[in-house]
Amino acid sequence: MASGCAVIGTEVSGIRELIRHDKTGLLVNGDVKSLRDAINSLISNEKKRKYLADNACEYVRNYH
Repeated sequence: MASGCAVIGTEVSGIRELIRHDKTGLLVNGDVKSLRDAINSLISNEKKRKYLADNACEYVRNYH
Protein backbone atom coordinates (compact mmCIF):
# COMPACT_ATOMS: atom_id res chain seq x y z
CA MET A 1 0.00 0.00 0.00
CA ALA A 2 2.81 2.41 0.89
CA SER A 3 4.40 1.72 -2.50
CA GLY A 4 1.38 3.09 -4.32
CA CYS A 5 0.18 -0.27 -5.62
CA ALA A 6 -3.33 -1.63 -5.65
CA VAL A 7 -3.56 -4.48 -3.16
CA ILE A 8 -5.62 -7.61 -2.73
CA GLY A 9 -5.98 -9.28 0.65
CA THR A 10 -8.05 -11.97 2.27
CA GLU A 11 -10.79 -11.26 4.77
CA VAL A 12 -8.87 -12.23 7.89
CA SER A 13 -8.28 -10.34 11.09
CA GLY A 14 -5.66 -7.65 10.65
CA ILE A 15 -6.02 -7.41 6.89
CA ARG A 16 -9.66 -6.37 6.86
CA GLU A 17 -8.81 -3.59 9.31
CA LEU A 18 -6.28 -2.15 6.83
CA ILE A 19 -7.97 -2.76 3.50
CA ARG A 20 -11.37 -1.19 2.92
CA HIS A 21 -12.93 -3.10 0.03
CA ASP A 22 -13.20 -1.04 -3.15
CA LYS A 23 -11.68 1.96 -1.35
CA THR A 24 -8.08 1.07 -0.40
CA GLY A 25 -7.88 -2.35 -2.03
CA LEU A 26 -9.81 -5.49 -2.72
CA LEU A 27 -10.78 -8.10 -0.16
CA VAL A 28 -11.37 -11.67 -1.25
CA ASN A 29 -12.60 -14.66 0.71
CA GLY A 30 -9.48 -16.71 0.00
CA ASP A 31 -10.66 -19.11 -2.67
CA VAL A 32 -8.90 -19.31 -6.01
CA LYS A 33 -11.85 -18.00 -8.03
CA SER A 34 -12.29 -14.83 -5.98
CA LEU A 35 -8.55 -14.13 -6.09
CA ARG A 36 -8.47 -14.70 -9.86
CA ASP A 37 -11.47 -12.42 -10.36
CA ALA A 38 -9.88 -9.67 -8.25
CA ILE A 39 -6.59 -9.89 -10.16
CA ASN A 40 -8.40 -9.79 -13.49
CA SER A 41 -10.49 -6.81 -12.42
CA LEU A 42 -7.33 -4.85 -11.63
CA ILE A 43 -5.56 -5.92 -14.80
CA SER A 44 -8.47 -4.90 -16.99
CA ASN A 45 -9.35 -1.62 -15.29
CA GLU A 46 -6.52 0.91 -15.08
CA LYS A 47 -8.76 3.59 -13.57
CA LYS A 48 -9.82 1.29 -10.72
CA ARG A 49 -6.21 0.17 -10.18
CA LYS A 50 -5.04 3.79 -9.87
CA TYR A 51 -7.95 4.78 -7.64
CA LEU A 52 -7.25 1.94 -5.20
CA ALA A 53 -3.48 2.52 -5.27
CA ASP A 54 -3.83 6.25 -4.60
CA ASN A 55 -6.30 5.72 -1.76
CA ALA A 56 -4.18 2.96 -0.22
CA CYS A 57 -1.03 5.09 -0.30
CA GLU A 58 -2.83 8.03 1.26
CA TYR A 59 -4.32 5.78 3.94
CA VAL A 60 -0.99 4.34 5.09
CA ARG A 61 0.67 7.74 5.08
CA ASN A 62 -1.95 8.90 7.58
CA TYR A 63 -2.22 5.62 9.53
CA HIS A 64 -1.79 6.00 13.29
